Amino acid sequence: MPVALIFTAEDCDARVPEQEMTTALETGRSLDERWHVRKDGSRFWASGTVTPLKEEETGFVKILRDLTVKKRIQDALEQSERRNRLATEAAQLGTWELDLATGEQTCSAICKANFGLSADVDLTHEAVMEALDPEDRARLQAAGAQALASRERFEIEYRITWPDGSRHWIYGSGIGVYDDSGQPVRMVGITRNITQTKRTEIELRQQLELIRGFSESAIEAMFVLDFEGRTTFMNPAAEKMFGYRQEELLGRVLHDTLHYKHPDGTPYPLQDCPLGRVFRYGDALKAHEDVFFRKDGSAIPVECSNGPIFRDGRVAGAALIVHDITKRKETEAQRVALLEQVQALNADLEERVELRTTELRAAVEELEGFTYSVSHDLRAPLRAIVSTSRILLQDFADVLPPEARQQLDRQAAAASKLGVLIDELLKLSRISKVQLSRETVDLSQVAKEVVVDIPARSPSVTFEIQGGLAAKGDARLLRLVLVNLLENAAKFSPAGGMVRVGQRADGTFFVQDEGIGFDMQYAPKLFLPFERLVLDSEFPGTGIGLANVQRIITRHGGRIWAESSPGKGATFYFTLP
Repeated sequence: MPVALIFTAEDCDARVPEQEMTTALETGRSLDERWHVRKDGSRFWASGTVTPLKEEETGFVKILRDLTVKKRIQDALEQSERRNRLATEAAQLGTWELDLATGEQTCSAICKANFGLSADVDLTHEAVMEALDPEDRARLQAAGAQALASRERFEIEYRITWPDGSRHWIYGSGIGVYDDSGQPVRMVGITRNITQTKRTEIELRQQLELIRGFSESAIEAMFVLDFEGRTTFMNPAAEKMFGYRQEELLGRVLHDTLHYKHPDGTPYPLQDCPLGRVFRYGDALKAHEDVFFRKDGSAIPVECSNGPIFRDGRVAGAALIVHDITKRKETEAQRVALLEQVQALNADLEERVELRTTELRAAVEELEGFTYSVSHDLRAPLRAIVSTSRILLQDFADVLPPEARQQLDRQAAAASKLGVLIDELLKLSRISKVQLSRETVDLSQVAKEVVVDIPARSPSVTFEIQGGLAAKGDARLLRLVLVNLLENAAKFSPAGGMVRVGQRADGTFFVQDEGIGFDMQYAPKLFLPFERLVLDSEFPGTGIGLANVQRIITRHGGRIWAESSPGKGATFYFTLP
């Protein structure tokens, strides 16, 4: 049988059979372990010895020993060792072994790194003890002794100091190895650097303390619920708000305790509650107004906000914050009641205003009728008085005594003045009824036209009119304003006086004179009908002009006022929006 038949194809391609025979000829025999092939094609692991035959014979002898079982056990052990090594490396676990008799210790590279050492530096048992905090050193020694005595594994967390002075936390675990007589001979174990985990734990603990302090001092009720809606935490404010102690609600479905019915008493299933969406869909609810119930059954209006608590990407529970809005609701009810009262008062006021408006309209109509009567019924007698007085003075002047002629002159003058007053009153009443026709009015041009007629009565007064003065308003009425203001300014100005018409930077118009002025304490009387601050004999007038001016300016939505002092002239200001 060709010897190549018992070798695998790979070994044949590598010329292993020839190499074995060559080695056997050179050294006397060839030893190896490898896969071989049976007649049925199956493989087996065997150790083989190849020796050459004696000189008188030609060939080789190969003796095989089947080691398949041993090979499989060995492979399994190696695979298990590889898995353990990968697992410890992935978990950053360092391994160590301590000979209890000699005190010698061997450590993996990760174990050395856990103590701040490089892989080429020995980590002795004494170095480990030296690195430990004194308090933790005693604890570790006691844990090791207890583990050997009880034949159980020990676990401990301890603090160490690295050679660079930095502080670290280590998780350690170990177990004893015993001889046939039951005496401990070695300890083996693992270490893991848990510094970051410890720091995270400390930070979380601090955060939890902060949250606990916040929740205990908060005025809002706070609940933490599991996925089934059962209470796992509630703060003191929740106990105070609803009258339950924490132990009474822990483990109970909060909805079935505080939110089990509508305000009208009908049942309120959890599946209908909008707060329950957080468990089904992970939806947060903000500022939701609802009604909860205290332990004594009384209702309490609340504003709720909740949010999901996730664990491993899934909703594991919810946090709920409840704010008592009883005072807010009471305030809203008071506001509604007050609003209703205000609306009722407004309706009553509107009714009164309408009634008063009707009364005023009737009074105005009566006044207009009276004015009309005055204008027509008084004019004829006044004309008769004036004409009669003039006829008597003309036809009978020679036979009338001087006193009679003077009386007739005064009578005619008084009647004429009364006629002027009637005309002014009619003008004042018509101003209130005139429909405004707003347009852009060139006040500079209007003022220039007005002053043309004034020099005949005040020839020594000069006028200074600023150009570009313009305003929106009724051209006829604004002309009347300038006529009255400019005639007054000229009338009260001394010989050679100057009258100025202009506009300030803020848009206010003014008419300024250098006349006799007036005391500001009398300023409120300036715009009242028939109120005059001077004697009629010195400065004739009716006392109606400024009243007309104020009414016109007011109808345009503006205002008018004057500033003066005795002997220093006067300035009349007016605005037109």
